[in-house]
Amino acid sequence: MNKVKCNIGEELYFFRESGCGDKINIGKWKVTKNSDKIFEITLIEEPLVFGFWSYKKGSKITCKYDNNCRHFLKVYGDYKNNFCIYPDRQGIPIFINND
Repeated sequence: MNKVKCNIGEELYFFRESGCGDKINIGKWKVTKNSDKIFEITLIEEPLVFGFWSYKKGSKITCKYDNNCRHFLKVYGDYKNNFCIYPDRQGIPIFINND
């Protein structure tokens, strides 16, 4: 099984795509755990526009690599920024914003 290629303490900006393909900022997150079984991020900077996004500063998203949990983690390969998360197992994933 591939593992997320991020270090603990690393800060990442995430986004969701709108129906039009635009990137919607969903804040700055910090990697707080990345073990053999669990990947966890914590929101450290809320986005300016919330809309449908319900997470507040200090919120955590914890994913298990076996996906036996509330959220779904998809790891694509053995390279940096190789994953996306489906919060609450919704149909729209969040990605790292590399721009």
